[in-house]
Amino acid sequence: MIINIIANTYSNYHRQNVAVDSWRHLQKLAPDIIRLHNIQFKDASSLTVDYPDIPIKYLLSNSQSQIEGATKNLPFMNELFNAGLEMEGDYFIVTNRDVIIMPSLIEYIINSKPRALPCSRLDIENIDSFQRILEQQVKPVRWEIAGFDTFVFEKQWAIKNKELFNQQFLLGKPLYDVVWAGYMKVWNEGEQPLGNGYPPYCFHIHHGIDAVTTECPEKEWNVAITKSNPINILMCNI
Repeated sequence: MIINIIANTYSNYHRQNVAVDSWRHLQKLAPDIIRLHNIQFKDASSLTVDYPDIPIKYLLSNSQSQIEGATKNLPFMNELFNAGLEMEGDYFIVTNRDVIIMPSLIEYIINSKPRALPCSRLDIENIDSFQRILEQQVKPVRWEIAGFDTFVFEKQWAIKNKELFNQQFLLGKPLYDVVWAGYMKVWNEGEQPLGNGYPPYCFHIHHGIDAVTTECPEKEWNVAITKSNPINILMCNI
């Protein structure tokens, strides 16, 4: 089995560094199974990207140039999803850049072979390194039940249902994740549990909710896409 982990890193900061170390740990545990991919913007190919040990693919289009008043160049989620469709492998995981992924998620994929799995995250207090996770020295803050930061796709299921995930939602802004989770749950006839049990599949160093509460053109973009399709609204409500 091959499982591709897909993320878009930005610069170099603590929460992301801890998350990247968790992905490296997974690859160290299962080098024949785990493949890491750093998906970057096409126009960033001349820039230095941190984490040189993770292969880079320059695939993302510039969203800032397409959204009036946008202040950030955020990845389009459909482009990260489509990158997974093109990769050799049995599964791919699309995850936020600051999410710590645990071996328990990989074990679940190998043993249970889910078709599609949206994972909630357990917010934790700040830790100085990924080693604290391994030593089980973390303090939980809360489950973010409406925040799905990691998505597991069985590749053949994803190919069959790719039109569900072909909308230009922006990473890091609200609603896309609950819409995606709704599609993944309903199109599996509700059989697949959500990834929000114990032991947690994902951790996230808590840093507040400004990214989803602050009004901005990028948030308006995601809201508009959600409202443009009544099925999106239904999936969001579910």
